Formats: sequence, C-alpha cells, structure tokens
Amino acid sequence: MERKIFNVLIFVIFGISLAQGQRLCYNCDSATDATCATLSSTLPQKTCASATDTCFTAIIDTRTVRGCLAEDYTGPCEGPLCESCGANYCNAAIFPSNRAQCHRCEGAQCAEITNNDNLEVCTSYNENDSCYTVVVDDTLVTYRGCFSDPATTTGRQECTRLDAQGFCISCAGAACNNQPAIAASQMECMKCNGDASCRYGQPQDFGLQCLHDTLLGRPEYCYSYVTGGNSVTRGCLYDPFTDENYLEQCETGAVNCTLCTFNLCNYESYAYHTCFSCDGHTDPNCGTLDGWYEPQECPSGTIDQVGCFTATTDGVPMRGCKSQLNTDEITFCSSSQSSCSLCDGDNCNGRPPKTCITCDSSDDVNCATVADPTALLQYSQECSSSSAICISRISNGYTQRACSGSISCQSGNPCMQCDGPNCNDQVLPTDRLKCHKCSGAGCADISDEANLEYCELYDANDQCFTVVTDAEVAHRGCYSDPSSAAAKSVCTQHESGNDRCVKCSGEGCNTQVTKSPATLSCIKCTGPSCSDSQASTPGQACFGDVLLGRTESCYSYIHDNGQVERGCLYDPSTSQAISNECSNSPGGRCKVCTGGNCNTEQLEVTETCYSCDSSLDPGCATMTGTIATKQCPIGTVLGCFRSEVDGIVVRGCAGELQGGEIGLCQRGTTCKLCDGNNCNEKVDFQRCYTCNSANSGAACTDLQDVANQAVCTDYMDSCIVAIGQNGETIRGCASTYLPDFPTCNSYTCQICAGGYCNGAVFPAARKQCHQCSGTDACIQSLTSASDTLKVCTTYEAADQCYTVVTDGEVHRGCTSDTSQGNTNCNAAGASCIKCLEGNGCNSLAARSAPTLSCIKCAANDVACLWGFSDSAVERCVNDVWIGTQETCYRMISGSSAVRGCTLDNPTQCPDSNTACIKCTGNACNSVTFKYQQCLHCSSDTEGQESCGSEPTEYSSTQCSGDSQTYEGRGCYVLVDDDGVVKRGCAKDLGDQLLTQCKSEDNEECTYCEADGCNDWPAGASAIQAFSVGAMLLVAIAGKFFY
Repeated sequence: MERKIFNVLIFVIFGISLAQGQRLCYNCDSATDATCATLSSTLPQKTCASATDTCFTAIIDTRTVRGCLAEDYTGPCEGPLCESCGANYCNAAIFPSNRAQCHRCEGAQCAEITNNDNLEVCTSYNENDSCYTVVVDDTLVTYRGCFSDPATTTGRQECTRLDAQGFCISCAGAACNNQPAIAASQMECMKCNGDASCRYGQPQDFGLQCLHDTLLGRPEYCYSYVTGGNSVTRGCLYDPFTDENYLEQCETGAVNCTLCTFNLCNYESYAYHTCFSCDGHTDPNCGTLDGWYEPQECPSGTIDQVGCFTATTDGVPMRGCKSQLNTDEITFCSSSQSSCSLCDGDNCNGRPPKTCITCDSSDDVNCATVADPTALLQYSQECSSSSAICISRISNGYTQRACSGSISCQSGNPCMQCDGPNCNDQVLPTDRLKCHKCSGAGCADISDEANLEYCELYDANDQCFTVVTDAEVAHRGCYSDPSSAAAKSVCTQHESGNDRCVKCSGEGCNTQVTKSPATLSCIKCTGPSCSDSQASTPGQACFGDVLLGRTESCYSYIHDNGQVERGCLYDPSTSQAISNECSNSPGGRCKVCTGGNCNTEQLEVTETCYSCDSSLDPGCATMTGTIATKQCPIGTVLGCFRSEVDGIVVRGCAGELQGGEIGLCQRGTTCKLCDGNNCNEKVDFQRCYTCNSANSGAACTDLQDVANQAVCTDYMDSCIVAIGQNGETIRGCASTYLPDFPTCNSYTCQICAGGYCNGAVFPAARKQCHQCSGTDACIQSLTSASDTLKVCTTYEAADQCYTVVTDGEVHRGCTSDTSQGNTNCNAAGASCIKCLEGNGCNSLAARSAPTLSCIKCAANDVACLWGFSDSAVERCVNDVWIGTQETCYRMISGSSAVRGCTLDNPTQCPDSNTACIKCTGNACNSVTFKYQQCLHCSSDTEGQESCGSEPTEYSSTQCSGDSQTYEGRGCYVLVDDDGVVKRGCAKDLGDQLLTQCKSEDNEECTYCEADGCNDWPAGASAIQAFSVGAMLLVAIAGKFFY
C-alpha cells in the first residue's frame, strides 16, 4: 500500500512538470517600472527559454531587477543583493526583505497617519536608506517619503530647505515616519516670576508642564529672562502667555535671555555678583584702588550672602565678597562700622563711580565760560569705567568736556586731565581772556568787575572791544564771541577808514568811556561872507560830547542855494542832515578837517556842469568826444542833471530846470540830479542787483537769480553789498541802505560804482561748505564734488562746516544754518564733526570700512569669561559712520561673558550700560574676567616642606596675569625626579610639560581644572602615609574576620 502511494506521487509530480513545460518568472526593471521595487501593482511575466532556468531578484546599483536568471542576469547570483528560486513566479517578494518602507504622502491631509494606506517600499535601493517627515509651517502642510527619493521631488526639496534648522525628521525602520505633524508639548520647565527664589533657581519648587503644541522637528525651550533690574522670569518659551518682548529677545539671542532644551533645565542661579577684591598685605593700592581694578565674581552662596565688605585690620585694608566671610566675621562687620563694613549690590565696596562733566560749548556757552558753576553740574555723567579720568579740551575754539574714552587731548590745543568727581569743571585754559560784556542800558559806564566774563570761543589772539552807535548805544564784548555778532556788526562797519570800534588786549581792558567832552575849536559862520577865507577869523570852542571812536572835526558845508556854513561837526546845534552827509560823504558839498580852527579855506560856490543834447551831439549819450561845460547861475538850485527820454540824453545845470522838472528829476527814473562841478559826467544811471538772503536765501547769497535788478534813485548813487545784523546778505542801491551802514567801507560792507557791480559772492572769503542730506551721494567722499559745494546762506565770521549722521541719515552744511541738519548737529554734540580749514572741508566720506579688530565671543562660549591672546582677534564688520568711535567691548553676561565690536552690536553695549566696558585699540578687550585659583607651593622651599603630604595647609591663591586664557586654565601637581612636589597654575608650565601633565598615562604630573583642585597628597611622604594607613586597615580587617 505504501509503495503504491509513493508511485502515485512520483507520477503526479512528473505529470505536473510535463504540463508546465518551461519556467515562468516575473520580469521587470524599476528603472522603467517603479512597481518592480514597490510591488504596488501586478508585475509583468515572462516564460524562460529553458525549463531548467530559475527566477531571480537582484539589486543593480539602486535598481530592482527581476527575471530569468540565465537570460536576464550576467554573472553569478551571489551575495545579499541577488536571490534565485526554482518555482514559477517565485521572485515576487519584497527584496531585500529588510529594505526601507516609508509612508509617502504630501499636503495637509498628510499631517496625521492613521493607517498604512500610504506605506510604500522605497523605489531606489540604499542599504542605509531612511524615511523622512517634514512639516512646512503652521498650516500643517506635511511631506513624507524616502530619503532615497529623487532630490527634485517637492518633499525632498522642502526637507533639504528646512533641514539646516533641524526641521526635517529622519528615522530608520518600516513605517517609522508616522509621527503626527503637531503634538502637545511633553516638556517641563521652571515657571516663576520676579521673587528672590526665582532668581536663585529652585527647580523642585517650580517644575510645571509646558502648555503649547509643537510642530514636528521644532525645538522646545525653557527660558530664563533677566530684566534691567535683575529680576528673573522663567518659563516655557512658546507657552501662549509668554511675554512677546521676552519671546522676541530670546529668539534673537539677547544676552539677558538663557535658553535650554531639556526638562527643568532653566534652573541656573542668577545669584552671582561681583566685588572689588584685594589685600593690602600684597597690594599697596588696596586702600585707595588707584590704578586699574576689575571686579571679581564672588563664590556662589545663599541669598543672605550677597554683598561686599571693606575691612581694616591693624591698619591694613582688605576688600572682598561677603560670602567669603564666616558667620563670626559677618556678625563683627555688621556691628563694627569703623573697621569693617558690609554693603549690598555689585561692586559696592569700590570707589564711587567716576563722574565727569560732559558738555560742548557749541551747545551751551556755560560749558566754556563756567559763568554758572551750579548749572554746569547738570552735565555730570557717569563714566563707563571707574578708572576713567576727566578731560577738558579746546577743539576748533569750542570747549569740550567728557570722560576719557569719549574724547582725548589733541596735539597743539589746550587740554586738561584730572582724576576726581566732576573735576573737569574749571575754565580752560587758565589764562583765557575775560572781557566786559554788555549792550544798551547800563553799558555806558563800567566798573572794575561789572559784566566781566570769559570769552565763549578760545582764540589765543582774542581781543576785547567797545563800540558806540550814532544813537549812543554802547556794546562791549569779546571780539571772537558768536553771541557778539549783532554788536560786532556795528564794529565791523568801521574796520577800515574811519574806525569807530575800539579793541584792546588784556583782561577787562574794554572799560573805555562811551563819550567825552569836546576840546576842539572851529570857525563858526553863516551868510554871504562865510564862503570867503576865514584865516583871520578867531575860532570858537566846540560844545557837547564826542562819542567813542569818533575824531573831533570842523566842517565847511555848501547849501543848495550856494550859501556856506561852518562849524563843529559834533556840536548839538549842527543839523543831523549836515552831520550825516559830512560823516558819510566828505569831499562833495562838505569839507571836513581835524585840526583846531582848520576850516578856514575859501569855498568856490561857482558850479559848472556838462551841457549837451544827444539829438544834436551823439557823444552826449556816451560822453565821448568833446563835451562842453557850462557855468551855472548863482543863487539857484545847485547841481547838475542827466535826463533820458525816448533815447535822447540831455545834460545840464539843475538851476536851468523848471520847478516841475526839478521834482521829476528828484524822484523819477528818467532824470537824475547830482552835486559838484561837472558831476553829470557819469555815462548812465546807477543800476544794481537788489535782494536780501533773509527772503530769497541762496538766490541772493551767490546771486543764482539775477531777476532782481533796479535803477537807483540817485544819479550819483552806488551799489552796495553788505552783511546784515543777522548774517543775511543784502544787495541794492547804496542810498537805500547807507542809514543802516553809515560808514560802509569794511570787510562786511562794500560800495561800488559800476553797473550791477554788486553781484559777486561777498565777502569774497566767506565760508563754502558741502550742503546735502540723505542721499547715497551725500554719504560718499565729496572731495571732487562741485554740485554740493555752496556758499553758506547766513554769514558768520567764525562759521564752520559740519557733517552729522542721525539714524543712518547724513546731513552736511554750515553751522550758521537753520536747517534740520544743523539741529541734528547741535543735538549730536561731539558726534557732529565740524571743521574750519578751507572751503568744503566737510568732504570726508560719512561711512568707512572698519579698521578695528576685537575679541568676539558669545555667552554660550565657556571660553568667553577667560582672557584671549591678541592673535584671536577678528576684524569688526559694520561700517563706521563719521563721528562714531570704533571700540571693543566686554561685559559679564549671567554666569558667562560677551565680547565683540561695539558697532557690530549697537544694542549690546549702549552708553547707558555701566557694566559694559569699552576700549579702543586692537584686541583691547582681551583681558580676562575669570582668574584661575590654585595651590602654590614647592616642597623644596623653606616652610613648604609639607607641600606634598599636607596640601590642605595651603590656601588656593589667584594665578598671576590678566591674560589667563581658557586653553591655559587649570592647576597641576608635579613630582620631579628628585621627589620634589610642586603645585601651581597650568599657565606657568611650558607647552610640552603641560601636554605631559594632561596625559592620563603620566604618573609624575597631574592636571585638573577647578579652582583649588590641586589639593590631593603627592610624593614619597604621601605614599608613606598611605602605606601606614593601609597596613592598619588590613590589621583591623583581619581581626574582624577572624
């Protein structure tokens, strides 16, 4: 029976084989058909040519290939990446069986995976393939797939874009990328606000679950935020009730925010504080803190141990941290104010913060004159460093005062340095000129000390002045003072010719009386015979007072009717009209002389005029050829005339005109009168430019607009160009403005006779500055620019050019301007750059590349507390605006420090932050905050024999030097070949020996990093002590077990 069954089976098997004929296999290549790898649909089939062939599945490069082995595969099918089988359609399985399978989907519907509908085999084979999930943003648009997918797919592109931030999450294992796109936070953080226990950090009291949802891949943070008052707030950064200001600052890396990423990690204590620390036994300056002292960070302690102490023991001073004192010492210091005192707050046991007067006399003249010393104290400012000194200096004539580091002495200019609170409050220089200053009432008579004040601007050659106007108004002051401009305009009107301004040198020298009694005698007469010589006529004494700056004079004056009048020019009885004409235009109808009885000469009243008519003689119009003169009738109106009607020019004697014609000539534009023999020889009427820059600005200053032209009323008129009392430029006919400029022949007033002769820039040497704002062109160097170089609209003798930058906007102009730029300049103080030297001196580029190199490190860099070598510097990055000083900074930040370039991080170290130390010079911020403390001893030194066996007898002391680096930190214990034990600071070892000490295999030298860590026994004596102890222990143990 059994044999029959066996035979049947053999028959069946043979029959099946015959029915099959040839081998049947799946045949595909994933390079052209992805389902060959993923098996996501039915695979193509193939009948193998040989019945003895086998099916195979193989990985070629990253492709999955299936088919008949003999026909479709070259070479032996060996190894883990090729598999053959002998049954029909046997090559249909996932291959290799452990290849990656990932969820593949995209869009918001991909945010949550609830089944395996999207689970696919990765198309391209990679032995180390993985799955990814990336959530784009809060819209929950999500992409999932295989990392081996083509890089051009949207999911891979998003993964690449966000992977730099860690937002693309990868995993290994089938279907592993099923994490939800958003989930409730599982993090716990300390949460507290404001109180002392929050500042000191106690996580067991304040650990609470975070209350926000988190996108997949996004980091979660606990935070500790320290406010300006050292109050601390802690919590979960992304909780909905976190202060938006805290969130923004923490995300942007603010130094007063500390972030961490594990549960209850935000427990760091902000109980650190700093004190001045020194010992008078080794530091002779400990009592006064003279020189440079950096506060030291105190050892951590409890809340009640915060504070500093200052003590004196047997006359020797000491300073340090309260936490370094024991309980008895604290009790003693609390009760004994005389020899020991305690204080709260950082650095409270040092010198008081240094304060200096900080001001600029261009903003407040009291900064220079110190007329009100009490008012000067309003400019007291705390310096950034307690070791700063106070400076007063002269710059461009102005007085500037500030802390060192803000300004410095300039070669060739007066400067004073001092060390003390607000000590820079003295007048600079000490021999600065003082003058009497006053105007108007009360200025006529000056006592010895009345109105005696220092000059506002410093000029080594400065003088005092006194001037009296014709209206008997007196002005006194310093010639250089900008505030004296109005009074000085009276003075400068007379600086040439008849000078009415009296100047003098020496303190308070301008005490001259404003008027004095007349002493001259002159010929006084009127009537027909007064024109004759008066040589034999006795003179008569002059009466009245003569104003300061005037010269007593006699006059002889010819009236319109030819009558002559003689007298004293400044007698009260002399008419004002004669006095003005003789003072302003001597030599015509008026003859003036200064000797006693000098006005005796005979005066010819016979007058001649040119007489012609251009309709008869064309030369009459141009005064060419021979033009006849004519003697005018006596006893009539004196003078000559010139008229021009319809192009016909007529010249002649004024006395020949009819009454109406004379009136026409006196007020018209077609006929003009003049006085003096042949005075009507002038070819044309006087024509002048007429304008006032107070109304038309630059159009009048440099005559950009020539539309304002006028024919002067007086035929004998001239043109005038002058500077008004407020610095405005005035152009016009001289007769119009001469009452305002009675003696116009000076630096600030000129008269000319040609047609339109008053059109040039005036004064010729007046200041020209580059004037622009805001534009890119205004930022660049303007050395070669001409379109921005313009005459200053308002004239000031001591005018300056300026460049100022406010919030990145550049303004250039003249300090006499009333523009927004000048307002910004005055507000900027020393940051506004002013100059005097030549026209266009404010041409320097407003922005330049940085030249300073500083140490740069952040609070999360453990090395930042330590010092740095000069070679560690990095060039500053941000451009330097004119008026801004490049500085480096360093500052304690939490339990760490920050260093960098001040201009690269403007908000990091503002001037108001006194804890931030600024300095100038490359690598100047390399000084350490942290000082290593180690045991220092050598067993071969007398008194230190126990250095090896009894290290506890020695206290750790600070390692020397300000350049202690993170790399050079640590302590050592060294046993040399002679058995001598030495302990000290790692920084004092050579590089080779230090490397040996750091080696774990070195038994002669051991290295450690904590303060005072090199305190274990070492050397032969220590070994002996250990051996005795060990033997004793063995004996005790033996006894016990026995």
